[in-house]
Amino acid sequence: MPKQPRNHEPTIGIFDLLERTDTDEAQTTPLRGHPDLTLRDEANAITARVFRNGFLEDLHAGQWSPVLSGPRGSRITDAEMKKLMIETSARLAHWLYLRELLLDERPDAYFQLLSTMRRMFTHRWERRARTCDLPGAETRQATVCSCHASLYEGWRFCPLCGSAVVA
Repeated sequence: MPKQPRNHEPTIGIFDLLERTDTDEAQTTPLRGHPDLTLRDEANAITARVFRNGFLEDLHAGQWSPVLSGPRGSRITDAEMKKLMIETSARLAHWLYLRELLLDERPDAYFQLLSTMRRMFTHRWERRARTCDLPGAETRQATVCSCHASLYEGWRFCPLCGSAVVA
């Protein structure tokens, strides 16, 4: 039997649906079954648990380097990106599994989990913004050490030679 040509177009226009429904309303819609939590609160909790408090935090914990400050500098290796995506997907699958169990059997426990995550980890996070502009490199005032290393505001010692930074 000959192979049928593969149709790469989504049969129901799912990508169009994603674009059409990506609105500010998605950020402020109340979570079904809870008057004080929004879908954004749930997204923030999931992000904190699944993404932020995992391997990404390990990468973030390192020291900032002026070598990587340009927009074309790679900050994450292929191996690190692979680890990040595998860990994130596994943690997200666990969260969704727990969400399904709790919403079916104990929705109050799920809402308590979200409220606790918000209180402990995400209470200062954006609840409506959909993007964020990063400050440009011009916001970091660089000086140069006698060893020619770039020094930035807040640095007390040169990362190359170890000499004290004079303010």
